[in-house]
This record gives sequence, C-alpha cells and structure tokens, in this order.
Amino acid sequence: MNKQDLPQFDVLLLAAGSGQRFGQPLGTAKQFMPLAGQPVWVWSARSLLDFAQLRRLILVLPKDSQPEISPDIAGELAEEARLICIAGGPERPDSVQAGLDYLAADPHAAEFVLVHDAARPLLPASVTGLVLQALANGAAAVVPCLPLADTVRQLGARPQDSTLDRYRLRAVQTPQGFVRARLAALHNEAARQPDTPPASDDAQLFDRAGLPVQLVDGAAELIKLTSRQDMAVLELLLERKREMRVASGFDVHRFAEPAGKPASIMICGVEVLHDRQLIAHSDGDVGLHALCDALFGCLADGDIGSHFPPSDAKWKQADSGQFLTYAAGRVQAAGGRILNLDITLLCEQPKIGPLRAKMRARIAELADISPERVSVKATTTEQLGFLGRGEGIAAMAQAAIEVPA
Repeated sequence: MNKQDLPQFDVLLLAAGSGQRFGQPLGTAKQFMPLAGQPVWVWSARSLLDFAQLRRLILVLPKDSQPEISPDIAGELAEEARLICIAGGPERPDSVQAGLDYLAADPHAAEFVLVHDAARPLLPASVTGLVLQALANGAAAVVPCLPLADTVRQLGARPQDSTLDRYRLRAVQTPQGFVRARLAALHNEAARQPDTPPASDDAQLFDRAGLPVQLVDGAAELIKLTSRQDMAVLELLLERKREMRVASGFDVHRFAEPAGKPASIMICGVEVLHDRQLIAHSDGDVGLHALCDALFGCLADGDIGSHFPPSDAKWKQADSGQFLTYAAGRVQAAGGRILNLDITLLCEQPKIGPLRAKMRARIAELADISPERVSVKATTTEQLGFLGRGEGIAAMAQAAIEVPA
C-alpha cells in the first residue's frame, strides 16, 4: 500500500452507543473506557489521523451525555483541526445520518466517507488502505471481512440444515467505505421506510438495494469490544504491539555572583538553599529541563525550547514543574507510558545526597509515576572545568518510555 496514492476521505467514528452488551454498571460506555491508558476510541482515531488524505474525522458522541475528553488528548488529536465532535442518535443509523448531515452541509466534504466503530480500536493502516484503494478503483461500497475458522450452526433450523458452510461465510468488520452521495441517498430512502428493520451496518443498505459491495481483507486484531473478555484480549494484543524508546537530555546554567544574602535555587523540583542564584529565563531547574528533553527525545517531539521558548515572556521565572508535567502528558497523549527517569546532577555545591529522596518524590509526582521509577544521582567533576570551579550546575538525564509500535 502506497499511502501517497490514496484518495481524500472523511470518517464517521461512531461512539454514541450505550454498550449494553458489555455488561458493566460503571455508567461509562465501553468506547470511553481506558485501554492501556487511553480511551478505547482514541486508538482507532490515531490510526485514521495518520493518513494525510483524511480531511475530517467526525467523532459521533452520545446525544444526551457527551463524555469529557481530556485536554491532552483533545489537544493532540485536534491540533490540525481535523477532529470534529457531534451528537449522534439513539440507534446506529441515526448516528450515521447525523454524520452524513454534517458532511452534507460542508461544501468541501470529500467524495468518499469511511464509517468505523469506535469499539474496534486496533485498526491497522493496511485495512484502511485497502478500503480506500478499492474506492479509488471504482467501488461504491467496500467492506473488510475475515473468513470464519469455526463451524457455524444456525439455531432453529432443521437438523439437516443447521450446519452452515463456513467457506461461504465472512465476518464483517469496519471501517466500511462508501461513495458518500450513494450512502446518503440510501439512508434517506431507508428513513422513508420506517417499517423496515434497521440495517445492522451500512453495507446492508446496498445489499437491500441490489447494489454490489466489494469485500477486502480485514484483520484478526480488528476485533469489536463487546464483552469484558474482549478487553483482556485487546490489552494483550496491545502489549505485543508496543516498543520501548530511550533518549537523553542535558541542561546547564551559570551561577550569578554572590548577592551577599541568603538565596535558593530549584533542583529537580525542590527548593535548595544556596549562596547564589542561577542565571536563567525560567526558574533554571537543570534537572527538570534535562528530563523534559529526554522525554521529548523519546517522542521525537522537539526540545524544551521549542515547546517553551525563552523568547516568550510568559515563561519568565516560570515553575519548571509545569514543563515536566506537560512533557509527561505528551507521552500519555501518544498512548505511551513512562518506564523510568534517570538523572545525574553535576556540581560541586550544593550537596544532593540529603535531598535525593525529596527530589525523587517530586519528580514522580510531576510525571505521575511511581518514585520507584525515578533515579537521582549526583557527582562532581573533581574540580575540573567550569563546574569544578563552582561556576554553574549541569544535569544529564535518560528517559525510557513505552509507546504503540
């Protein structure tokens, strides 16, 4: 699959269902429950947003009780203004209709639309690519599906007819792709026939109209979250599809001349008494700055200066704790988790040993991880160089994170 050759498209990501079959009394529909640290719907949203040809991703939410989307997730997914949230309806066709109506009012809407269940989080890019390629080649309706491995019995049938030929059966998945105008016309026609049972998926509308539906290969991991057992399977599949990344960070600041009065500096989020201040735009916390750069490095997400430029006056004397919290939030928003943070402070003074436990606890609090995942060390340069002469303080940091592969 060559992504460059695929057509422009819009997506309806259906997340308005109540999830009654999931059998949980938490008041939270299954598509908003956490899966490896992220809401279920976010996983497929990220896969779809990775396509440059995606024009709009319409997230169709429950009409009466739209769930809160965390600022970190909403900010990351909507930073290109491609994520749009709208209210759906009581049934699946109502939610699809709401999405189609939204696109119909947009003069720039794409010719093709994909309809995907938010409860199918592990969406491989290859499946989306096959659906789009089939649309580009002239199909009006495309459905990914899988052959059945098990023998299938039909309940209530005559004994001789109860076992079906599984080689003629397929398990249907999403995203299903359509020429948007054709799908909208069929939905409008179905709405004029209230006595007809609602279609279980959109391709069924094409079947009822006698129109062809093209089948493409689905994926085994593209299972639909229906039961609690499914959640356990999805967690296991995600663990097998994650990778570890390691990166380093470094920061250094000079000391100002002694002011002749007591002073303090910030090191690893802890205020430390010292006879001199640090020269810095923010609070000059070399430990937290180095840790931020290590986390940004793991994500290939620039450096601390690109996120908090020293030319911006609002970061003047800023508390660096907010920088580390932000960097940790970027890891979480990418579907990752921090495995460990390790920092080495280089200075003649002040002495770090008595403050080590407090620094570890503060870093853990800011990064929202356990203190057991934080290491703080210190060393001198044996009175060599500017650090040895006590002219400044430096920090080297390493971070290890785990993210979806």
